[in-house]
Amino acid sequence: MVQTLDGLAAVHEVGVLHRDVKPANCLLDFVGGVRLGDFGLARLRASGATITSLGASVGTPLYAAPEQLRGERVDGRADIYSVGAMLYALTCGVPAFHGRSLTATVIAIEREAPEPLEQRREHLPAEFVALVARAMAKRRDERFASAREFREALAPFARRQS
Repeated sequence: MVQTLDGLAAVHEVGVLHRDVKPANCLLDFVGGVRLGDFGLARLRASGATITSLGASVGTPLYAAPEQLRGERVDGRADIYSVGAMLYALTCGVPAFHGRSLTATVIAIEREAPEPLEQRREHLPAEFVALVARAMAKRRDERFASAREFREALAPFARRQS
């Protein structure tokens, strides 16, 4: 996830919003590194150029930010939400939201809090639980301000390989 955030920070810094960060778009390279792929829904932040119109929802609902599902304008914090949702799913083994239908799932993402991580998985550090919750905040202004900030908060929890 740290490598995913590194990639996301790099694309955000050149003005690109990914808008479809999900496990299937995090690709392993030949040496075990993670690369962010599939920029089919990406848009240039500065120009406002996009392949979808305002009001159109894009992305994979299980990992999309509430504002993205509503078809509102998004910024890098929507991608941060997506990484938080991926981290939640990787930690618990199930997505944070999964309703009986697409509509139920979207409504849950927009309105409900996910089941707390510490209830799904025991013995998680409180700081880790808090950073996932912050990344997945319903209000974008309560999320990490940048992928780099999220990466720095997550780095202490990354496994070190020798």
